[in-house]
Amino acid sequence: MDLGADIEAQAQVNSEENQEDSSVVNERLESRLLEDDVGECKEYIIREKPIGISPSFVIAPKDVYVLSSQTGVIETRIFSLPKPIVRWYKNGHLITSTQFPKIKKHHNIPETYQLEIPQPIASDAGEYTCIARNCYGTITASANLRIIDLETDEHPTFLKRLKRTDIVSEANSHLTVIVSGEPKPKVEWFKNSMPLKESKRIEICHREPRSYVLRFRNALPEDTGVYSCVAHNNSGTTSTSAMVYVETPENLKRVWSRDVALSQLEKCRCPDGWSQREMDNHMYRINLANYHMKYRTPFGPGYTNLF
Repeated sequence: MDLGADIEAQAQVNSEENQEDSSVVNERLESRLLEDDVGECKEYIIREKPIGISPSFVIAPKDVYVLSSQTGVIETRIFSLPKPIVRWYKNGHLITSTQFPKIKKHHNIPETYQLEIPQPIASDAGEYTCIARNCYGTITASANLRIIDLETDEHPTFLKRLKRTDIVSEANSHLTVIVSGEPKPKVEWFKNSMPLKESKRIEICHREPRSYVLRFRNALPEDTGVYSCVAHNNSGTTSTSAMVYVETPENLKRVWSRDVALSQLEKCRCPDGWSQREMDNHMYRINLANYHMKYRTPFGPGYTNLF
């Protein structure tokens, strides 16, 4: 930032601060004039503190994904009394008309503040921060603007999918997937449609560049279930699922024989023309139903809409 632009930006900030301070003073002067007209209640009212509310986000800024041919809009709603002074920052730098002439700030709807970035390019991507304050407090929230490039972005794809795994009780084992995608997908693990958390026995790790591993240490029968891996980025979401059994060697033989027969039967019932993903989703639900019937556990929330 050059010296002239820095001085101009600071002058704009000082001007806004002076406007804020004068509005508070004028409010108190008007209040005193009203108090003078009241008469007998004058002393009681003068002792009352001015009524006000510190700013709060009704709707906080959210991350925005936008094509370079579109207009990116970051929006927030703020409730405050008196009306707050709102400033926007990009990557820590105050947004002014001189420093960021492309970015437009709008406040056409009560309590709603918008930041508009038309036809964004790669340099427009970053963290945008909203700071709102009045004489009662200050609030801050941030959101990211990310540009989607259809020529370079790639939908997540599982190059190695999950498959049924049988684990002998108290043994170590692991599940591995390989995921491609651009930008790099975010990968999440689920057990019986519920988010999977790491513990002393369960570890989630990432092997560069595209391998993701779920490790079991001293696996127990309670680890039995339907495990899912979900990968998503700007371009979309994909998933893979498989059944994991943890049993004694004798029980594993019995479970394997039964489930192979069930799987073959269900695959025969699938309509012709189904895609691999439709087949996988169908088998996922069958395996999950078999698991819950076997262990008499309730179906987890999100079972029907995970995919």
